[in-house]
Amino acid sequence: MSVLLAAVTLAIAAAQSARVFVTGSLMSGDAVYYFCHLHTLVADRDLDPTNEIAYFQRIRSPYTGRAKIGNAAPIDPVTGHAVDKYPVGSALLLVPAYAAVYIGSLLLDSFGMPADTSGYGWTYQLAAGWLTAAYAGLGLLAMIRVCQSNAASEDDATAATLVVALGTPWLFYATLEPLFAHALSATAVAMLFWAWLVAREKNRPGFWALTGIAAGVAATIRYQDALFLLVPVIDVILHGRRRAVALGALAVGTSIGASPQWVVNTLLWGQPLRTGYAAEGFSHFRSPWLLFTLFSAKVGLLRWSPIAAIAVVGLVKGVWRGSIVARLGLLAVAAQWYLVSSWYFVSQGHSFGNRMLTNCTVLFAVGLAEVLAWTGGAMRRAVLLVCGLAVAVNLTLIGLWALGRIGPLAQ
Repeated sequence: MSVLLAAVTLAIAAAQSARVFVTGSLMSGDAVYYFCHLHTLVADRDLDPTNEIAYFQRIRSPYTGRAKIGNAAPIDPVTGHAVDKYPVGSALLLVPAYAAVYIGSLLLDSFGMPADTSGYGWTYQLAAGWLTAAYAGLGLLAMIRVCQSNAASEDDATAATLVVALGTPWLFYATLEPLFAHALSATAVAMLFWAWLVAREKNRPGFWALTGIAAGVAATIRYQDALFLLVPVIDVILHGRRRAVALGALAVGTSIGASPQWVVNTLLWGQPLRTGYAAEGFSHFRSPWLLFTLFSAKVGLLRWSPIAAIAVVGLVKGVWRGSIVARLGLLAVAAQWYLVSSWYFVSQGHSFGNRMLTNCTVLFAVGLAEVLAWTGGAMRRAVLLVCGLAVAVNLTLIGLWALGRIGPLAQ
């Protein structure tokens, strides 16, 4: 399995390299704002993204000719700085690769050798992308382990994880747009579930604290992912021993994991829980667009990724079997579905499939593994055929997007 995951990781890095070779860049849309955090943390060593945003408003893509940031960012009335509302978790995870290129470029420049010391070029983007590929490989391993903890065989767990990864937006956001937060989000949530399952088996404060740290880190990558903390909390309340100790350890760990974002929020906005999402919120909370999230042409989860439907059937089967992973996992998927359907910007902009539910990838893998475990003979072969078709369709859609036949380049 380790060889297979290493091969997948290298293939992801190769796909990223191909994109850079063709387009000269490895990011667009929201990913540019996440990258701005990297530059301001390492190159500028401040938290003011004004010059980074201004730079990407001037610079145009060598492939499309469009500005990397098209709209002017809002200005914070207190600080006078441009607002980069996106959380800093992705940047903090990618700092090692980015900083290595930056320091190496400075050293080369000091010796009179040509090097890009701007902190903006494709070498910096690709280094961050390659590290994202490594995190993606780790995320796949975590997904397999979670499936195995749900009584799946290693073969079924591996097959289910790879099919879900290759048949959903996870693949797009790991390869063509790795500097969006979604691939890292999927890894963080998978690590959270893996840590939770280990903690409930060991039932020691240290393991519950590690689960909390994983939840806190996930929340710094995408605020939305903080909701997954409910899974270990509910488990401890309903089934745990020494509940107060476990909940206390979870709280301490979560505080540690989320503390970098709290510090940044305090420095920028004056309060640890205040973010740059000033005028945006859950305006559809009382009337969520649930069917739109599942079936719309823009971001319909089941329309773009029909393999998710089979996975949900598997989760329901797991609930009937009495699996704690399936029970709380299905609850987590439902909560994320409601949350995404309540967001003011339900269509999610230029989204390949439903990118905001990429965080549920591990749970779709669990569900598909459940289906593989209880099917056999002709039914299993039929399921595998559907899995193959789902992967083929997803690859075709990615190709059409890359060629500009669908997506923003088609407009």
